[in-house]
Amino acid sequence: MSHRGILTSAVMASHSERKRAGYAACQVELILHDVISMSGGDDAAEKPELAMIRQCHQVTSSLVNFLEDVIPPETPTQTEIVQETLKDPTFSRSAGMLSGHLVGQLLKMVAEMTQAKSILEIGTYTGYGAVTLAETSLCKEVITLDNEPYCKEFLAKHLEGKGHLKDKIRSVIGPAIESLQLLKEEGKRFDLVFIDADKSSYINYYKFILANNLLEKGGVILCDNILWGNDTFLEKASPQGQALFDFVQFVKQDDRVEQMIFPFRDGVFLIRLKN
Repeated sequence: MSHRGILTSAVMASHSERKRAGYAACQVELILHDVISMSGGDDAAEKPELAMIRQCHQVTSSLVNFLEDVIPPETPTQTEIVQETLKDPTFSRSAGMLSGHLVGQLLKMVAEMTQAKSILEIGTYTGYGAVTLAETSLCKEVITLDNEPYCKEFLAKHLEGKGHLKDKIRSVIGPAIESLQLLKEEGKRFDLVFIDADKSSYINYYKFILANNLLEKGGVILCDNILWGNDTFLEKASPQGQALFDFVQFVKQDDRVEQMIFPFRDGVFLIRLKN
């Protein structure tokens, strides 16, 4: 059925008992930590294979910190969104859904390199992605879609007094396909689309966007969480992982586009519509 790698049963068992981490690399780190913990402590520390596992654990645990150290710091508005998300009773327990610093910087750089003026986001959450994209130099409008009214309220609250961002960002509440239909009727077209919503619906959003010419020629779609805690390419995937795997396979067969995956954090799928 697939070309996914298969983990050993012992490692798979350890993996399956863990909650899905915000970073795909963290899953590997957790597995390595479990193997080290099960190895027997100091007496086993001299075993060559354990030394190699410890070295792998060091690499994975240091990777994200190194990547985040390279990129510019978050802007004051990005930092505010993160801090307020963590404090908010509604969002604090799901704060791992934030796009985050690494993905935010990727969004910003792609928007700048493509000179994106009109940008669509599917999945507002607390607005980190929308704010990040609205802060780019050529952006004139960010339309952000969500099904939860409180997401719009939360973002609006934290845009008060920030007219340079508030005037660029439009929030639309409702089922995403219905909102996309509305944008189609308005004649909207976008240079950049960022999708970070219901994983099982990624393929539906993609099909609708391309079928209805909502993406400009040469435009880019970025899809967050494409690795889904490494679940997307495992043999025994969750329903979300299977849906993302099927989506990737569909895009691979679509000769209208070219694509690649950035494997940091939880994976970002970049899709470019050919000219």
